[in-house]
Amino acid sequence: MVAHRGTFLAAIGLSVALLILGKMDDQFGEDTQRLTAEIFSPLAKALSQPLEWSQAFTESFGDLMMSADEVTALRLENEQLRMLQPLGQQLASENAKLRMQLALPAISQSPKVMARSITHPGGAFLWTVLLDAGRSRGVANYQPVIDHIGVVGRILTVGQNSSRALLVTDMNSRVPVMIEETGDRAILEGDNSRTPILSFLEAAHQVAIGNRVVTSGDGGIFPPLLPVGIVTSTAGGELRVTPHADLSRLEFVQILAYKPLVPPEQTQPEVAAKTTSDGDSPVVAQPDEEVAE
Repeated sequence: MVAHRGTFLAAIGLSVALLILGKMDDQFGEDTQRLTAEIFSPLAKALSQPLEWSQAFTESFGDLMMSADEVTALRLENEQLRMLQPLGQQLASENAKLRMQLALPAISQSPKVMARSITHPGGAFLWTVLLDAGRSRGVANYQPVIDHIGVVGRILTVGQNSSRALLVTDMNSRVPVMIEETGDRAILEGDNSRTPILSFLEAAHQVAIGNRVVTSGDGGIFPPLLPVGIVTSTAGGELRVTPHADLSRLEFVQILAYKPLVPPEQTQPEVAAKTTSDGDSPVVAQPDEEVAE
């Protein structure tokens, strides 16, 4: 305790002595300050180095955290874009298919309703597809269904916002057709296979493999000259037709609001009525007869 007090007093005395000497001799004061600066400058620099390192580390860590956040944001954006890629591809595919539909030749002047097939066709007993168009869009029973390359089938049942189409390959389907090259008429009968049968063909020997089959217009359901398919043959010698439409991959179809021409013998004869001079009952003119004046 006494030693510590003595050291403290000695330091005070030395400080007072240095102060007095500094006042007495300016050169001595400057030399002392220079010496002190030379001694303590490296020490201060050494002591400040960890502080600078700590500050640099803090800044680097902040930049690193910011970079990590940016990387996370970029990864999230990349993942979102990757999720949108299939949607973009789907829209591009649908756009191409719709363009193909719009490029459909004017095989019929009937109004058309565009619809999407929302079920896969085919089954053990019934080959049908469900369409997302119904009475609210003008769809009715028996209307023809086509895609961009050929006949698909006809409407079987109709709901308010949906309908079911019977495909030409179904065993209940019967389509009046014609061989385009020969003009021979037949009936295309479905049998739940991918190639329906040509039946009731009188001049079957004139039909060659590869002949084109179109609708004949008979029966008033399908308009004439719609492309149906190509004649093929089986080992049993049956004439079968491979449809143009890929019925196993239906997506977009068109429903035709077809109204067949009414034969003149089924139309109402024009009635010419002439009222008698006294205003009584009219005189009806019959065909090829004159009205008595």
